[in-house]
Amino acid sequence: MTHTIARRTTAQEETGSLPGPAGPVRGRTRVQLALLADLRCAELANALGLAWKLSNLKRVLALAVAALAVVIPAAAFGFARIYALVSTQVPAPALLVPLTTVVVLTSGAGLLWSEVMGKYRTSVSGHPNIKFFRSLDIPAVLVHAVYVVPRLGLATGFWLLVGGGLLAGLLSGEAAGPWLPIAVAGMLLQPLLWFAAALLASLWFAGRNPARGLGFGLGAVFAVSAGGTVGAVAAGLLPRLAASNDGRGPSTAGAPLAASRDVPGQEYGPAAVLAIAGAVVLMTALSIVAARALSRRSFILAAAGPGRGPSAGATAGNLAWFWLRALNHQRAAGWRKLAENRIGWVLCALIGVLLSLRLTGAWDRAGFGDLLVPLQGAAFPTVALASVVLGIAVAELTLGDMSRRVVGPALRAAIELGAPLRTTAAVHAASLFGPSMVAGALASVLAGLLLGWTFAVMPVVVAAGACAGSILGEHIFPPPRMVDGGAGESVATALASLMLATIPAIWTLVLPDLSLVLLPLSAAALLGGALWCVRRNLTTL
Repeated sequence: MTHTIARRTTAQEETGSLPGPAGPVRGRTRVQLALLADLRCAELANALGLAWKLSNLKRVLALAVAALAVVIPAAAFGFARIYALVSTQVPAPALLVPLTTVVVLTSGAGLLWSEVMGKYRTSVSGHPNIKFFRSLDIPAVLVHAVYVVPRLGLATGFWLLVGGGLLAGLLSGEAAGPWLPIAVAGMLLQPLLWFAAALLASLWFAGRNPARGLGFGLGAVFAVSAGGTVGAVAAGLLPRLAASNDGRGPSTAGAPLAASRDVPGQEYGPAAVLAIAGAVVLMTALSIVAARALSRRSFILAAAGPGRGPSAGATAGNLAWFWLRALNHQRAAGWRKLAENRIGWVLCALIGVLLSLRLTGAWDRAGFGDLLVPLQGAAFPTVALASVVLGIAVAELTLGDMSRRVVGPALRAAIELGAPLRTTAAVHAASLFGPSMVAGALASVLAGLLLGWTFAVMPVVVAAGACAGSILGEHIFPPPRMVDGGAGESVATALASLMLATIPAIWTLVLPDLSLVLLPLSAAALLGGALWCVRRNLTTL
């Protein structure tokens, strides 16, 4: 169910050639935009603690933007000119162009990350004043235009001004060389690319139901792609910059300064300009389509559900799968689930970086493997303790939403109504251990890429043992029950969970020779005890 906005009926009314509702619609749109702008300015004034009139605040904001539009490019121009005058080893284009490109890349990736997986993902669909907007028939596309577009525009405008000032400073000191196309692509077109990508993502999420949350798989793909891009850029730029700083270039050894004037990737400059410009045009067209779709749908009214329920003749496996989805949906929009996802996404981004460095050979060329060889002796206990911290962090987030105090009564009632005990216990155990196992598996891949695949199995085993220790600690020393039925804070529970969770990893410090045997055995013992507790909690009060 959606909130539908009235549309114009004829093309003549759209162009305004005939009298009709188009004129009042345009006037109403201007009034709604002015109302949203005043509301946004009032929110900014309240956040800053300013007791100013809205008219005065608007004037100050306009003056600040105008001043920054002059100061930022002037400062960038002056910096480029000063560096060109004082630099004697590395010419200004050879350093400023790749450095600015990498900084813009990092900033743009962060901008897109905040719109896809950050707090701004629900800035429109989950706005606290949705009921107010809906009562005034304000469409979501106008809310997006006031609350999202200025934020993206300020970030993009800042880097455009910086890039334009730096480019003007470079061109004022020397004639344009073969580095100009790659400079235009990295310093001027790249901010527009990130703006178009962030705008498209924000429009897509503005039309989604915020109760559904963001799927972990989509975020993982984005995180791996972002990390892989950063790793590929680092693999391509850092060796060239190191060679430039050492006075070694790809051409002749007798002219180090002439070789160092080359900007990394300048041979691909025209192709980069065409590719980025085409991507900007494509994303802009898709953003227009998404904006029109958002103007028709506006704010979502229906609540998200776990999907179609199981049929009357469903098997135990189908029933367990539906229950698992329902339990995960129950916490999809909560902050604990989002924190779990962000931990996994950070691990995915690091995996992407290491994969790019490994596949391109930059890892071996930079000698990172040789640097880690002296640390192999301390790597085993370090990885074990880091896995304990990871497992405890994820397990506590999961138990905050899925512990026996939260979902235990509902699952126990399902068993009393005839649900299979084995299926119900398996579903509850999977919902408790699943996030920790996923985080442990990602940590295993990361440890394998960083230190070698001999360490790949340990993180997932230790993380599972840490989750089991947290479940056992909650069972041995139950936390106090709160008024709303949730679990309160308990020092005894926290200490017991911490002591039990660290048992598998502590063997790497106490008995390192036997840790390869004792670590999996202790983790298996904790896992068996936790599974017994999960089953017992469903059969006893």
